Amino acid sequence: MPEIHVYLGALFNNEQKKLMMQELSRAVVRTLEVKIENVIVQVVEASVDDKMKGGETFRERQERLGQ
Repeated sequence: MPEIHVYLGALFNNEQKKLMMQELSRAVVRTLEVKIENVIVQVVEASVDDKMKGGETFRERQERLGQ
């Protein structure tokens, strides 16, 4: 059974995450020819203070970019 883990900063709402998981599931069904009932997608989130890129936490990046 295919299993996908997606690591994200906690920047996205539940509807966005659900849509992404649905799209990933459909892609796996289409490309691997498996039943959707056998596809697992898991989102692993880190708070914006616990994830860093380029020496800045995601919170610092958000503040700098005005998001």
